[in-house]
Order: sequence, then C-alpha cells, then structure tokens
Amino acid sequence: SDLSVVVRRTPLLVEDAKELWQYYEELPLGIRLETLVGLGVAAQLLESSGAATREQYPKLRRVLDAYSVAVAAACVAPRQVFYNIHRAFWALATRQALREAREPIQPLLLSSANRAAVTGAAESVVAVVSGGSAPGAGTSGAAGGRSFALGGIGAAVLL
Repeated sequence: SDLSVVVRRTPLLVEDAKELWQYYEELPLGIRLETLVGLGVAAQLLESSGAATREQYPKLRRVLDAYSVAVAAACVAPRQVFYNIHRAFWALATRQALREAREPIQPLLLSSANRAAVTGAAESVVAVVSGGSAPGAGTSGAAGGRSFALGGIGAAVLL
C-alpha cells in the first residue's frame, strides 16, 4: 500500500519543505481508483442492506462520510496528502521541541551572568591575596586599578 511505502522509506536526512517534497515526488505513489470504487460500493451495501442506514445511524454515517472523503483524497492525490500530513506533524514536532528547549537546563558556561560572577570572584580573590579589600569597597588609586586588572586577567585565564 502507499502508506507502507512512505513508512519503509522514511526521509531521515530531509532538512526543509522543498527537500521533503522532492522525497515525495520520488516515491512510487499512484492514483488508486480501485480503493475508491470499493469504498463507494461498501457504503452503498451498508445503505441498501439496511445494516447502517442514514435514518438509523446518522452519526455513524457522518463519520463514515468523513472517512470516505479522507480516503478518497489519499486515493486521488496520495503525494499531496501524505506530504501535507508529514509537514503538519513536522511543524507540530518542531514547535514542541522549541517550546521544550526554550531555556537551557543549566546555565551556559560563557553566558554574561557567569562571566560577571567569575570576574567578581576573581577580583575578590586578587584583592584578598594582594592584601587590600575588594574593589569598590573604598580602594582607590593604583592598588584598586591593579587588583581590577589582575582580576580581569584571572577571569580571562579561567574562561
């Protein structure tokens, strides 16, 4: 059947809609009028035999009508139907993946927040080692500038 051809030859390396359409153009999918005729005959047999008339089972017949339309579309234009179904599910999966991967689980190593924290920690360590206080806590002149420069060098080495 047409669906088994699509399932067996899954397009794993397709990256966009154009390549996906090229994939579907290469598949041996043809118009299946015999299936369409068989479905019409089955619907008429249900009606004429009295097993499932529209008067007895209106909801069931509406469901069968909707199913018949879907099968008829797949029989008459299988490439377009399978391509559009594939694209719709691809869009849903992409949207779900983007929604789930919006924020990283752990902070990025080189994020601006991590760089600022590492720079601040390095400046504090340099200030303590050099015998002064942390920058911005009243240090002025050459000692404050030296500790800031050493802290910047220390942060660069850490990154």
